[in-house]
Amino acid sequence: MAQESRDFAAEWADLHGHPWPTAAAQLAPDAATELAGMHDNICGDDRYYNNLFIGPSDLTAYDHESCLPVYMGGNVYLNGAVPAKKETDPLVISEEVPVPAVDVQPDGTATLRLALPEACLAPAGRALVTTDLLGKASVPGLPYEQPDGSPYRLDRDLLGTPRPQENPTPGPFQLTAPEAVTLTVWRPTRQ
Repeated sequence: MAQESRDFAAEWADLHGHPWPTAAAQLAPDAATELAGMHDNICGDDRYYNNLFIGPSDLTAYDHESCLPVYMGGNVYLNGAVPAKKETDPLVISEEVPVPAVDVQPDGTATLRLALPEACLAPAGRALVTTDLLGKASVPGLPYEQPDGSPYRLDRDLLGTPRPQENPTPGPFQLTAPEAVTLTVWRPTRQ
């Protein structure tokens, strides 16, 4: 175990460009800002649900034993992206897809060009991300919830498009067809 920990720390440093963080994290009670305690900032307690990983992406750092559990599901890996062994049913697609591209107009409007293969959109047992799916954070024992204390239910995508209860599209946008799309992802605020 000691050798494994050193290997993980070395991989972390290589991946992130700095040593594994050792500072204690501050804990606050549910929906409060006063200090409830301090705890080591240990590895794990991460969640990856319904994401698109487009190569070169690599989650194999999670293949090492972490101090806290790691939860993964419904993720799709494209263009050589590599899932962690801990993910029980990743969708790895060997078909090369165009890399998403962001264009920023002179007025600051940003658009994203994206094309996903049909396999990304096929039913794959993906669940809608909710407070129940995310569970509770290990150290404080509290659920993931909105700032007002209401539960998370990611039933709309980044642009406000409704997501279905079952098999939402992986990634931040709910897409319905495998054709290339251009989405306006940012409009500057006019003052």
